[in-house]
Amino acid sequence: MVLSVEQRCLTGFPERLVAFEVDQLERLEDSVYALDGYLRLAYVNQGWERFALENDGAEVLEQYPPGADVLSVCGPLRPFYETHFRHCLEHGTRWAHDYECPSPERYRRFHMDVYPLPRHGGLLIVNTRSVERPFDKGERPVRDPVESEYAQPNGLIVQCSHCRRVQRADRELQWDWIPAWVHEPPANTSGGLCRPCYGLHYPPPLD
Repeated sequence: MVLSVEQRCLTGFPERLVAFEVDQLERLEDSVYALDGYLRLAYVNQGWERFALENDGAEVLEQYPPGADVLSVCGPLRPFYETHFRHCLEHGTRWAHDYECPSPERYRRFHMDVYPLPRHGGLLIVNTRSVERPFDKGERPVRDPVESEYAQPNGLIVQCSHCRRVQRADRELQWDWIPAWVHEPPANTSGGLCRPCYGLHYPPPLD
């Protein structure tokens, strides 16, 4: 069931999107959302809703209604995104970033464009799928979901928040591709960042 714009938007927020025309945002295939000046979720388009439902994320729509702290889903990436989002808000500048969001069977890469709204009224964030293809043979050797091999001493299973690989318990630098846990992570899964993703995609923010 597709929610109405009013159900997907904070009261009064559509007026801040006048320059982008909400009816056009609604027709985009891209996943689009907006944050208010407090970085709370203020609007999502039909593309956001559709992407969530296509990826077994119906609970996301319930957990993150308008007004929710959407950055809480970012885990260890929250400081990175919050720093850049606040910079865009304070200085009225645009920001762009590329990130991975693979499914169990396919490699997917997205391009994020962040646009400041007038008078520090919030941010509009457009996520465009730039690459989608099946994984090449041998690109990500598949491992079985054996919890004893991945549960850390504290009982947590650490999954990279970028590439979705899982860290070995006995080899800190080894991160494995376990599609079953991309589809449905164990309850004791915690977000982390493997060193290649951290170094390449999430450098320290500029002053």
